[in-house]
Amino acid sequence: MRSSKIVQSKPVLFLFLMTILMPFTFNGARPVSAMECTFLNPLINSGQDPSVVYHEGFYYLVQSTAGVLTLAKSETLTGLGSALPKTVFSPPAREEYSYDMWAPELAYLRGKWYIYFAATSEFGANYTHRMFVLEADTDDPMGSWTMRGKVYDPAADQWAIDGVVFEYEGKLYMVWSGWETEQGDFPQNLYIAEMSDPLTFSSPRHLLSEPDQAWEQTVAALQEGPQVFLHNGQLSIVYSADASWTPAYKLGLLKLTG
Repeated sequence: MRSSKIVQSKPVLFLFLMTILMPFTFNGARPVSAMECTFLNPLINSGQDPSVVYHEGFYYLVQSTAGVLTLAKSETLTGLGSALPKTVFSPPAREEYSYDMWAPELAYLRGKWYIYFAATSEFGANYTHRMFVLEADTDDPMGSWTMRGKVYDPAADQWAIDGVVFEYEGKLYMVWSGWETEQGDFPQNLYIAEMSDPLTFSSPRHLLSEPDQAWEQTVAALQEGPQVFLHNGQLSIVYSADASWTPAYKLGLLKLTG
């Protein structure tokens, strides 16, 4: 449902990140080189919201599938298509995170593995979506995991999904999609907060970007699914905009300037 259109939003929308991160070198990214390969799409026929991490010779894929989170491992990216997924988290009932798990994000931070995901306290109650984090019990992400709780700003405990965490010069930051107040559904903005560790915010949330461009509002004014990239020294955030349930869904681009 995503189009190939990339649009640069106004530089002022990245002002907060520019302020807290300059000067910077983003160590969470890695250079990518082209290679020839042959494969058949779709690579995987089930599951949704894939997140892939390459670490020490292996690719790891986390997905939300039928009410659980699964993890697969392969020496090659295409090998994930035949890798046997393992259930790493099956939520108990009647918790804040028991239902509607969305967009798990696998991350290796400060020598430990984490999975960030959004979930609800009631089935179908989208307004209760909040961000949560799992921590691996060992160095092997294919082993057991422990729920470490909700990741949020206590002063603004609002709807939140699609959180991604990155590190810069010893400091951690989360970027996510959220509502300004409890009353959704739109606009849906991007927020950022500094973290004292992979589990805890150390700053209030700050508005990073909002869907104020006409092309972001053709059906629904929203920004979601942020991903952080570094290419040729340029720090950027690619995100999805407009309504995911329609052909209007597209990609937007924020660039750190100055």
